[in-house]
This record gives sequence, structure tokens and C-alpha cells, in this order.
Amino acid sequence: MESKLNVVIKEPGKDPFVKEIENDLTTYQEILGGMMEMVPFEKGQVLLCNEEGKLKGLEPNLILPSGDIIVGTVIIIGTDGEDFRSLTDEEAKEVILWLQIIGIHQTTIDDFIKEEPANE
Repeated sequence: MESKLNVVIKEPGKDPFVKEIENDLTTYQEILGGMMEMVPFEKGQVLLCNEEGKLKGLEPNLILPSGDIIVGTVIIIGTDGEDFRSLTDEEAKEVILWLQIIGIHQTTIDDFIKEEPANE
């Protein structure tokens, strides 16, 4: 198992970036700000997010194709079976491009709710 991994991190309202981090639960939880939840992302990759992020009222970050809104900082990490692995340079570039497309740039979810026009 690798002791350090190259991952992509995306904080709410900011551009995603590649970072080398320690491959341990404490590091993941420090970055995420709490307990870790794994969400399937792409083949051979998972998205790590704060399991209680919505309950804690963390800032919206991403809208997944399923329509689910992911809040708080996320980590995209490679997987090899049940183990985490570094993203390759090519994977990291693809992940960053994808996160720039699905990232939420507004500061509140209210920006997505449009008022219905009043009936006249």
C-alpha cells in the first residue's frame, strides 16, 4: 500500500487541484472536516466527502449527474480493489476538467431555486 497518494481536492467555490497526501484515515477526515463517506465516481475512482456534511450545513460543492448535491470539500482518489491508490497524471487532468464542469460556483443553494412567475 502506498504511503502517500496523489489526489484531486475540490473545495466549495474554488478550483480543483492535485495534492499529495498521506494515505490514512486521519488525513482524509482532516481534509473533509469529519467522518468520511465514499461515493462512486468513475471506474477505478471514488469521491470522498463528509458523511454528515448536509446535516452540518456545509457549503454546496458539486452536483452529480444523478442530481445529488455534494457539500463541503471533496477528495477524488483512485481505487485498486479495496485499496486506495494515486491518480495517474491523465486521470487527475480528467477529474479536474470534470469537476470544473459540475462544480457549483454559487455560494448558496438558493441560487438554483427560481421563483415561479406570478399568475396575472
